[in-house]
Amino acid sequence: MSEVSNLFSKHGRVQGDAKYLAPVLGSMTAQAAEADRSRSVAPELVAEIKKTDLMRMSATPNISGLGESIVAMADELRAAAAHCTSTAWCLWNHLCVFHHFAGLLGPGNADMLADAVSKREWFCFPAGASSQVAGVTSGGSTVLEGVAAFGSGGRYADWAGVVFKAEGEDIPRFALADLHHPRVRIDPTWDAMSLRASATDHIYYDGIDVPSERVVPWPPMYRVAFRDPDRPMIHHRYREDWEIGRASCRERV
Repeated sequence: MSEVSNLFSKHGRVQGDAKYLAPVLGSMTAQAAEADRSRSVAPELVAEIKKTDLMRMSATPNISGLGESIVAMADELRAAAAHCTSTAWCLWNHLCVFHHFAGLLGPGNADMLADAVSKREWFCFPAGASSQVAGVTSGGSTVLEGVAAFGSGGRYADWAGVVFKAEGEDIPRFALADLHHPRVRIDPTWDAMSLRASATDHIYYDGIDVPSERVVPWPPMYRVAFRDPDRPMIHHRYREDWEIGRASCRERV
């Protein structure tokens, strides 16, 4: 561990070396220039990253995760950013939005999330201001139709959070969509002033069905709901407010 890694505050260690991403940092460096040119992280690198336990850092142990601290995540992302900043951006997005999704989906989806975490699957949240997704509930599923914008990491991800309004309802709903569904299309638009390979994709839902248990209310003041001690949560960690910059999503709904 480097000398700077031994810095401490009253809250603990404040900087350290990468642990989980260490085996792939060389690959990040090797593809960084091509990522900038092509505006996409190499598929081979994405596959390597998905073999590391960085993917499980923000998930709690009761759903197959590591429950790592923000400091530990910062160590990984700091190292990644020095080798390929775009990759680091998309990885933070995954870690952060998973935290939010686990709070929303609650104990009824714990088994499903545990399975995804154990497989080190990638989560994203395309919900930019131009998003327009509608949902219709029929029987045991909700059918989603429309497009969601600004999907940081979308082309690398396995799951996407979807915010939509059902007809006649005031409170938006949230659904977790399988990006491997045959009626999902991902357009690598990069329509944003962001890092060159940060993958701000448009994701099209062409009538995909989502099981009703993966559809929950998305209250605009979700942090208030999360902090209600009577609200069942997968883990108390998910009551914490990790600001995910969803102003654009709030504007849309």
